[in-house]
Formats: sequence, C-alpha cells, structure tokens
Amino acid sequence: MTREIAISETYLPTYYMGAGIKGFNIVDVAKKMISNAESVTLDTSYLKEDFRANSYTQTPFKEIINMNIEDKIPGSRLGLLDSVREYDLPFNEIVSKLKEALKGYIVKCWDSNSPKLFLHSAGYDSRIISGIITELREERGSDWIGDIHFRCHQPEGELFKQIMEAEGWDNSQYSLWEDMKENEDHYNLGRIEPVNGFMSFTQQYDFFSDYTKDREKDIIIIGGIYGGELFDYLARGKNHFKNFKYCDNVLLNSLHNYMLCEGGTITKYFDDHKYAIFPFLSYDYLEAATKMPTKYITRNPNLERSKPDNIREALLKSFDFDIYSIQYGRHDYHWNITNDTWNKMSKFYQSSKFYNDHKIDIDIPFKVKSYSDMMWTLSLMYDKIFNK
Repeated sequence: MTREIAISETYLPTYYMGAGIKGFNIVDVAKKMISNAESVTLDTSYLKEDFRANSYTQTPFKEIINMNIEDKIPGSRLGLLDSVREYDLPFNEIVSKLKEALKGYIVKCWDSNSPKLFLHSAGYDSRIISGIITELREERGSDWIGDIHFRCHQPEGELFKQIMEAEGWDNSQYSLWEDMKENEDHYNLGRIEPVNGFMSFTQQYDFFSDYTKDREKDIIIIGGIYGGELFDYLARGKNHFKNFKYCDNVLLNSLHNYMLCEGGTITKYFDDHKYAIFPFLSYDYLEAATKMPTKYITRNPNLERSKPDNIREALLKSFDFDIYSIQYGRHDYHWNITNDTWNKMSKFYQSSKFYNDHKIDIDIPFKVKSYSDMMWTLSLMYDKIFNK
C-alpha cells in the first residue's frame, strides 16, 4: 500500500502565508516572497526584551502571518471549530471512539512501501500510538507495516526498550540515540541553521539525524506529540502557555493555547520529511476527542504524579499487552554545549547580517529562553532569508 498524504487530510498547528504564498516553513515562505519581488520586513517589536505576541497570527515578519485556524482547514471540517455538544455515552464507549479515530487516521495515512521513523519516548502518548500500530501489525501483518524504526534517547532508554519488548518489536526495529546527560553537544544544538519561527535554540534538538541522513524526503515521521495536552494538562489544572481565542470549540482552543510557539516546531517535520503522522493532531481524533464530557477529564488523585489522566489510562489499558504498568519516562533534556560550539555561535552572530543591521549585543553563552537566546535564533532565520 502506498499513500501520498495531502495537507487537507490532517490537522496542522501552523501554516504560514505571505503575498499568497503558503508553506510549513517560515523561511521558505519568506525566500519565495523575495524571489517574487515581494517585500519581507522584520517586525522590530520582536527586538524588545519584553516582547509578547499580541495575536496568534503574528510572526517576526510584517508581511507573513500564521494563518487563521478557519483558513487552513478544509471546508468539510469547519464544524470542528464550533461549540461542541458533549457525548452522551458511557465513558468506555467514548474511549473506544477515541481509539477508533486514532487507528482509522493511522490507516488512512499509512504507506507500506516507505520507510517510517517513530520519534518515541518512554512517555504515555508515544506508547498509545505505538500500541495501536502494534495492533495493526497483528491485524494486517508485518508486510502491511513495512519498514518501521522506533528511536528514543537517554535517559529514557531502558523504559523505552521495555515498551518495545512488550509490543513485540524485533530489536533491529528500535534503537537509542546513545549518550548520557553529562556529555556535551548531545543534541547537536547551536547549528547555523534556523528553527521554524521565533523560538529557543533548543528546538534544534536532534536525536534521529543519523537514521534520516541523506534520505529525509523518503521518510515518514510518526509521533505521539500533543496527546497529553488535550486532557492531562486540564486534569492537572495546569496553566496555558498563552491565552488566545482561536475558535469556539473549548477543548480545541485549549489545546492550541498549550502549543509551544503556535506549533511551528511540529510543522517543520512535515516540511523536512516525506510527511508526518501525528494522530493526536488529526481532524479525525479531534472531532471525537473534543466531545469528551468535562466530568471525565480527571485523574485519580490517589495515584502517583507520574500516572496519566483517566482517559489516557483507559487507552493504555485497552491493549492485550501490558504497556500501562511500565514506569513513565520523564523527559529529561540536557542542553550541554561545548566551549568550541559556543565560540562558533558567537563568531556567527558577530559577523551576521542581523547584527550588522540591528546592532544588538547579546551574551554568549546564554541561558535557554533568554533574550540572548531568542536574538541568536532570530539572527539565524534573518540571515537565511536576507543573505544573498
């Protein structure tokens, strides 16, 4: 089975547009605009230390926007944006609908003939999606699954391996980005290549390039990203990252407000690879999941903090194999960088067109999510766009 997925068949968090040019990657949109003799102008409000976006459509370039949610989804799906009536069904029946939606979306997007790389963790969202793929392997056979590889990173490795073993994958089908937290340059940060928007340099993090090198456009990326934000964050009473009004669908609006940097980190996977399958962001799943009655969005307060909300708990327990009782792998990132890399970053910044044009001095090395961090990453994007 082969599959070419169209943008209209999936839910995407960010889609950029300027002068009628649309794309996943803000740099590509800007460069195409310039090649068409269109203006691209830096929004200098981004240069202020106290900068805060005043709209979710705002980008660092005046002529480019993050598209409105109603403009980037097909007309047949616009009902998703409306106020949604809750399911009047027993809890277990609703959970079955969620699982059916996830599974149906994966089948719709699947390409048996293309290599697939699952960006896995030892968290719950990854194992829900890989559990469903395991069920599909048992139902449709290994030939239907085709070439698939699962990749994780330390320090979650041992728990990840337990998940793979419980799901019955051959040990040649999964691997670790081998390193430990005390080692420097682990995630290959500080590269002179832009992130996809105005965000921290940590969004360059890499734990799979050795697998995809020189064949990115052939590989389909799979992940369980943004599974917990829809229910678990609410169940725990977490605060939103932002507070924008995207649409009248309360749960969908809430999810968007938990999405870091308007989702620009996610859309880059769609741009860099053949395409990406993120089932928790699919229209199919969201049309079912946003009908979840509020009374069910809870978590058992008697369970340890690492345990999930009761909705994902039910999904995890729906399989014939046990992936629920395997310990949760806390995502523990270590942004260690060598002095040599910091020096290369400083040298680039001081000689950049961005610095030449705006004369903003920054401290290198810098802290994550600091003003210096944001100016350094903005300089990468700026130079990629405006340097001829």
